[in-house]
Amino acid sequence: QEQINEQYNTLNEEILEKQKELQRRFDELFNDEMKSMMQEIQQMMNQNLDKNKFNQMLEKVQINTEELNKQLDQNLELFKQMEIDSRLDNAMEKSHELAEKEKELMEKNIKNQASTTDLQQEQQKLNEAFKNLQSELNDINQLNQNLEDPYNLDPLDSLSKEIAKDMQQAQQDLNNGKRE
Repeated sequence: QEQINEQYNTLNEEILEKQKELQRRFDELFNDEMKSMMQEIQQMMNQNLDKNKFNQMLEKVQINTEELNKQLDQNLELFKQMEIDSRLDNAMEKSHELAEKEKELMEKNIKNQASTTDLQQEQQKLNEAFKNLQSELNDINQLNQNLEDPYNLDPLDSLSKEIAKDMQQAQQDLNNGKRE
């Protein structure tokens, strides 16, 4: 529980830092120098100034445009990372909630606090929620593969498999009427 909360807080701090960085980069993209060059080009076109000066200005704009394009690519990558971070954060929260609900369900089973039918229905709901979580994790994995430098999501896959195994065991116990 404590470790999950620590990871959650760390992820939130990282997301906030990335958002600040993204805003800073966005502000830099459309700087005064770029605006000034565009105005100069417009003036030159209106005044029909010499072609050499005009071509030099166009080269400057092209260089700045290439830099702008690189920055936009970096920002897009940052947006993708932020989306993955946010979705991972939500998925971790959901997996924690599922684990808690599974634990509560098993305690009800052990203490005979509910009928087998009720327990099976609750287990079925948890199984459905877990399928949705797995689908979300697959989506996150797809997004991750599209990053230039994908995250290592192997621990998440291991966690998913562990939860699946626990849920399958709980379902079997309920189906067999096993109460420890």
